[in-house]
Amino acid sequence: MSWAPTALLLTAVLSGCASAPGGRPDAAAPPSASGGASPRAWVTLGPLTEDQLWAARLVASDLPGGTVVEPPGPAARTQSATPDAETAAGSPECGSVLAAVTEQPRARWGAVYVVGNNTLGNRTEVDLGSFDPGRVRARFDALSAAVHGGCPRLRIPAGSGYRTLTVREVPFDRLDVPAVCFALDDPSGGFASTGGLTTVVLYAALGDNRVRFATADDTGKAPALRADIVQAQLRKLAAQASPGTPSTTG
Repeated sequence: MSWAPTALLLTAVLSGCASAPGGRPDAAAPPSASGGASPRAWVTLGPLTEDQLWAARLVASDLPGGTVVEPPGPAARTQSATPDAETAAGSPECGSVLAAVTEQPRARWGAVYVVGNNTLGNRTEVDLGSFDPGRVRARFDALSAAVHGGCPRLRIPAGSGYRTLTVREVPFDRLDVPAVCFALDDPSGGFASTGGLTTVVLYAALGDNRVRFATADDTGKAPALRADIVQAQLRKLAAQASPGTPSTTG
């Protein structure tokens, strides 16, 4: 996840971080009391190939008028090894948050959708990825628990020390798949104001595949993900299911 806008906030760690081991493929998606996670039924869809993920990306005709699609830079496809997420974050709970924004899928594709002027708040970063059976389920469960109060503050490496970000759940329109939405607030990362920088992330799970959305802007501008782009991307990825795709969860 090394493209703008999220890289502007997590430069020190978004060059890559090891994913945690996979877990319980029979676990139930956790409910949410405040609306940040969507307790929908788990989708039965095995890992998609990179070609299928590429076919699931949104194109100009799928997006609001005037939207520009930017491909990821070369660094987004090949990530170097960094310390384990749990160690870097300082706790298992916060490790799941850090891993969710730095994990390396077995297959991936991504883009940045720019609506209007090419400024931070108008950019929706999308990363589609597939994982070994059960890993997305485990990641989603751990991430949901962390966002629901298990990780109020996240420590990330920054130069010779660390920076501390606030982690908070963000309500989002109900979706047809399990999803959890959260914000990372960096009080020292503002660009146009002194109020800091906020990155909003939505992690949506479709069987053994996930879509990670992110947008960022000065905290005072209250950045928010566009529901129309999120819903269109999830529908297009779900449409990649076919009789020939192995199903591993249900």
